[in-house]
Amino acid sequence: MRIHSVSSRAAAACLAFLFLGVAAPATAFFAEAGHTVWTSEETLLFDTPRQNSKVEGHLPVGSEVKLLSSHDGMSGRWWEVWWNGKTGWVREKVLTAEAPKAPEPAAPAAAIPAQATEPASAATDAAAAAPVPAMPATPSPPQDRSADIARLMAHIKTGSVEDRTHACQLLPYSGLTDAALFDALDGWLKDRYARQRNRVQVEDDVPRCVQGLASSGNNKYLPTIELWNGGRNNPSRQPSGTKL
Repeated sequence: MRIHSVSSRAAAACLAFLFLGVAAPATAFFAEAGHTVWTSEETLLFDTPRQNSKVEGHLPVGSEVKLLSSHDGMSGRWWEVWWNGKTGWVREKVLTAEAPKAPEPAAPAAAIPAQATEPASAATDAAAAAPVPAMPATPSPPQDRSADIARLMAHIKTGSVEDRTHACQLLPYSGLTDAALFDALDGWLKDRYARQRNRVQVEDDVPRCVQGLASSGNNKYLPTIELWNGGRNNPSRQPSGTKL
């Protein structure tokens, strides 16, 4: 494995700007082993720097990780990280050096002005001494996952093979049940099947996306799941050499 220092990567970016007229992207991620960074989006922790390796954990947005080492693969750079008492690998593209912003404190409740009271009687004293029934706890508002849903839908519809694979791998861990998200995945798989009937090999994202669709637990998606899985031993329904 090769660990690139901050200085060497920054120098390369400067040379690209000076001699090629190409500016480094504003979101470039410069870090080295030993630094603490955070996840910029929901992601998975893998056993090795490969998309199809064993999943070791599920990291929410804003998870703090410590960088241990890096690995440059065909699909981009991966970092070995320390998180929550375990080590594993995440893609560099989901890491950021910017710490998440702390939530703003809730505004204090307005004070209730004191009201003039009449002299208490024995009856009012007894009522005041009676225990006040506990009010039921106010349920916390549901967490807004609209940004997560939009990001996963974008990865599914227009993302790269790697991004789509990762999005589909996340579905069983994300807790998302949004119908539009799974409908989008269902539509993508149907379209992919229609376009890929004559191809020899199915791309790596298809098996993961079939599994992601199955994680919805909704029977309405069974026809699409069976479309792919049913062709496993049926050459007329699926290209030869395909294994799901």
